[in-house]
Amino acid sequence: MLKRFLFICLIILLVLSSNAKDKGKPEKSRPVRFSNDVGLLIGGAYYLGELNPSKHFYMMQPALGLFYRYNQNYRFSYLVGMNFGSIMGDDSQSDDIDQLNRNLNFKSKLKELHALAEFNFWDYRIGNNKKNFAPFLFAGIALLHHNPVAVYKGNEFDLQPLSTEGQGTPLDGKQKPYKLTQITLPFGIGAKLNLSHNVGLSFEWGMRKTFTDYLDDVSKQYVNRNLLAAFKGNTAAVLSDRSLDTDALNHTGAQRGNPGIKDWYNFFGFKISVQINRVKKCSGAYGT
Repeated sequence: MLKRFLFICLIILLVLSSNAKDKGKPEKSRPVRFSNDVGLLIGGAYYLGELNPSKHFYMMQPALGLFYRYNQNYRFSYLVGMNFGSIMGDDSQSDDIDQLNRNLNFKSKLKELHALAEFNFWDYRIGNNKKNFAPFLFAGIALLHHNPVAVYKGNEFDLQPLSTEGQGTPLDGKQKPYKLTQITLPFGIGAKLNLSHNVGLSFEWGMRKTFTDYLDDVSKQYVNRNLLAAFKGNTAAVLSDRSLDTDALNHTGAQRGNPGIKDWYNFFGFKISVQINRVKKCSGAYGT
């Protein structure tokens, strides 16, 4: 379902881009003004994966962001920015009996650098009283750094170096440790509103398509705890299998996660934008 939504958003963006170029040309005597603004995101973040399979806005954590936006015309903008936030998941908070028994938890700080293209469905410009509101959609590319940690007996442990599913050990010789820096594909929707002559406010919700199943350090099968302890130490063995049942050694080879479905993370919130300049470019192009 999410893959279809991503595909549809990208198609819509391309079609609207083509139509806007053809239909948005005004009279040759009209000057064009492009503008720039900078701003701040205040909102939250959450994730979807093995420890939260389907609940949006569940176990939300605070998020902040900074961005610069170039407004080419009333419809199209291009944005670069950085988001900072956290995600978390906890089997003990689930109502699913299998998750309750698995008893895993994680949290991770996120640092994201992104480049986005935005399309306004209606003409919009900060400072223009007649073009002061517009819904929009966006899509782009991002670079994410994450680092899942587990809380066990009041202490935090970085999970990736522990190879909890045998990555990078003879227990899974073909699989390297997962990377903590990943390429992701952001996309989403929102709405923009003018607050004053130089200030705009928007709300947006954006999902991130990732290419990893290890945002939460959970993906495949349980490995033998005794062998993992020999390669990575007792802490790795304990954190690899925290099941509530006592027959943990017999979990070897049993399902720990679902490698067929990649993890997602999401940023949402309000963006406050301050217009820093508006420039008359030339005559005969779209927008004023």
